Amino acid sequence: MGYPVANILFKVYAYTNMKQGITFLQDFKLGHYMKIPPSAMFMAQVVGTIVTTLVHLRMAWWLMDTVPNICNQEMPVAVHGLTLVMNAF
Repeated sequence: MGYPVANILFKVYAYTNMKQGITFLQDFKLGHYMKIPPSAMFMAQVVGTIVTTLVHLRMAWWLMDTVPNICNQEMPVAVHGLTLVMNAF
């Protein structure tokens, strides 16, 4: 079986980067059709990425601090480790 965490991280990062790249290009295409300058579109994407990253990290930290046993088998909700990611393989 090996060490699956490396494979999972690769899959998650590869999929996330691919999806973000496609969305980034779709936004640039729409901005081109609307005659918005590319520099303004790029700055809007950068600011949106930074804000989203900060909000996501803060929410993850908040969940880890406030939800007891979030990654343990005692958790009543189905958040058991890497079940969702592993099922996608």
